[in-house]
Amino acid sequence: MWRSCVDELGVADNTRVVFFSDNGGSGIADNTPLRGGKSQMFEDGLRVPFLVRWPDVVPAGSFSRLWKSFPRSFESPAPSVLATIPILTGQCESPHEEMFWERRGDRAARVGHWKWVQSQRGTGLFDLSHDVGERNDLSGQRPDMLKHLKARFAAWKESMEQVEPRGPFRDF
Repeated sequence: MWRSCVDELGVADNTRVVFFSDNGGSGIADNTPLRGGKSQMFEDGLRVPFLVRWPDVVPAGSFSRLWKSFPRSFESPAPSVLATIPILTGQCESPHEEMFWERRGDRAARVGHWKWVQSQRGTGLFDLSHDVGERNDLSGQRPDMLKHLKARFAAWKESMEQVEPRGPFRDF
């Protein structure tokens, strides 16, 4: 419907359409093949859709596995969205090779295609390049990688303890 509206208005060639959502399905949502749901450390609780229609800038039908982190507050998403466009167009690489999460005692770390989860709903080491559904725990087979991800998480946690709290989450 949006496409026909911008076409009818004659602005399709110079209109940028951006869609992104909150992470994770809740309730009876089924986001197969992803595991988990809202507020969980598995992929369904962390991944978000991000769709862009920008004629002559982002090729139609293209797909990117870019890593992008958006601010927790979506009061002004424009700077984050605009910072993503050069990555989508191939002008620069994503600055993210590692991402870390912690919420209510649950933890997760992603380094490259490897992900470690330690949570009340499950724990494991996963190779997301072969197992996006996080079904095959490789902790026993790759103790070296498990140790590496836990060490990266610990380093991130230590660096976060050194940062001055800011914004509405000062006492979080």
